Amino acid sequence: MYDMKIIKAEKKHYKEIIRLITELISELGGKGFVIDEREALDFLERSSDEGKYFAFLALDDGQNTLGVITVGESGAVYASGTFGVIHELYIAPEMRSKGLGNQLLEKVKETAADMGWKRLEVGAPPYPEWQKTKSFYLREGFVEIGPRLKWIAEPLR
Repeated sequence: MYDMKIIKAEKKHYKEIIRLITELISELGGKGFVIDEREALDFLERSSDEGKYFAFLALDDGQNTLGVITVGESGAVYASGTFGVIHELYIAPEMRSKGLGNQLLEKVKETAADMGWKRLEVGAPPYPEWQKTKSFYLREGFVEIGPRLKWIAEPLR
């Protein structure tokens, strides 16, 4: 296991979170994808203040960021209440398969327990090219519940 520490992200880390998530989306095939930094910063600040959204960073001893995981609270009747949804998990390519993902996920599991969530859900990227990602979650005790779809609202005028 790689020697690093996991910290709960603070405001000073928000731009780094945006950078890492941009890398994640680019790697997943969203080449040229750009996050609206102003909106993302506003979201991070607002949602973190509400205490229902969390980001954790993996840092080496030189305080270099090696990875990020984000999780937010959701709720549904089928889940009998609130639960956590992992939105992003990204590890720098050169740091993969060193246990960082496991350590970040453990921090999220601790947060789930603290929040009283009975479950965590995550959308894994489509396979076969992302089979390692799916296998990671399955090894960590997740089970498949089906694909996810999205709808994007038109901006209000």
